[in-house]
Amino acid sequence: MEIGENNMKWKNGFYCDSEAPEGAVELTEEEYSALVCGQAEGLTIEEENGFPVLKDQRPSAEENEKKEKYLAAKRRLVSLSEDIVQYVAGEDVPSFAERKSDFIRLHNEVRIYEGKTERGIRTE
Repeated sequence: MEIGENNMKWKNGFYCDSEAPEGAVELTEEEYSALVCGQAEGLTIEEENGFPVLKDQRPSAEENEKKEKYLAAKRRLVSLSEDIVQYVAGEDVPSFAERKSDFIRLHNEVRIYEGKTERGIRTE
């Protein structure tokens, strides 16, 4: 990039000189390229002391694990809800008492993952 009319500037976004808002900072070709490449790799561009910086906003391994546990609990809950529907419809459901307890436990587990409080449901 040549110095002159087409310099890239940044202020909460990229601008050419002619379009740049007041207070925009000038970027070298290398800085601009690094920011765009980082963004393409899943990083976000944020402002720090008036300058653009790349930040890793991807979920941590712990967050991914928590999400996987949540999704597994939801899948199992859906499966158990089919058993509940069969029971209510008058169909025979083997080990229904055990499945009902699992359903209530998973229901509360999912509510906790979602930031809600447990429901006080009797299992008898």
